[in-house]
Amino acid sequence: MFGGHGVFDGGLMVALLLKGVIYLKCDPETAPLFEAEGLEPFRYEVKGRIQAIGYRQLPEAAHDDPEVLVQWYGLARSAALRAAARKAKTSRRVKA
Repeated sequence: MFGGHGVFDGGLMVALLLKGVIYLKCDPETAPLFEAEGLEPFRYEVKGRIQAIGYRQLPEAAHDDPEVLVQWYGLARSAALRAAARKAKTSRRVKA
């Protein structure tokens, strides 16, 4: 799909791994937390333009501390759940 690996939890993509970098799902609610830590978004190039999607780097501290990892993973899973809920709501509206 994007040259990396997706990490799924209950059918939700919560993270991706590309070139040794782990990116966690984020959304408008969690993005400020990632930004406050200076965590870069996942970016890719399409037709000469750089695109960013709703994934940001996993903090370095989470690589070494399971408790920190659990906290950040919880944020990613929550963002994935909200995205799925929005998608389901939009899908129901289109079908109606």
